[in-house]
Amino acid sequence: MLPLFLSAFLAACSANAPQAAATPESTSTPLPSATSVPTDIPVPTNTPMHTPPPTPTEDLLTSLVPVGEPANEWNGIPIMPDAIAGEDDENGYRFMIQAGSEEIQAYYTLELTNLGWNLLTVGQGETGALLMFFTGKEGTLSVSIIPNGDNLIVLIVK
Repeated sequence: MLPLFLSAFLAACSANAPQAAATPESTSTPLPSATSVPTDIPVPTNTPMHTPPPTPTEDLLTSLVPVGEPANEWNGIPIMPDAIAGEDDENGYRFMIQAGSEEIQAYYTLELTNLGWNLLTVGQGETGALLMFFTGKEGTLSVSIIPNGDNLIVLIVK
């Protein structure tokens, strides 16, 4: 009986014994191939196609510096008495003066109001330039006060 029991035991054990795993077969992965890109499609870039030249701020300011003797008035608008130089062109009149921006603003507010102009608004830029707009029976008038070293350039456009 023992041999029968032993053979049944061995048979049962061999049924639960781990089975050998099948060895995987090797496979090959294809290598990447070159992909053709159409040449007629524009490729976006972060580089600008055309870089504009730098803004010539200093040249613009230099071009505003008036030459010549200042006038007493221009088209009925008074020019400050202490003006150093003055010049007119097709756009307006500009003069240079050694004064404070507040002094110029007060002068033109008073003088233009006396001539029938109404101050519409005043604005100041980051560079210290001041712009005043007036309205009147003749239309619109602007007075720009632009720093230029120790002097100020005043530009009047009517």
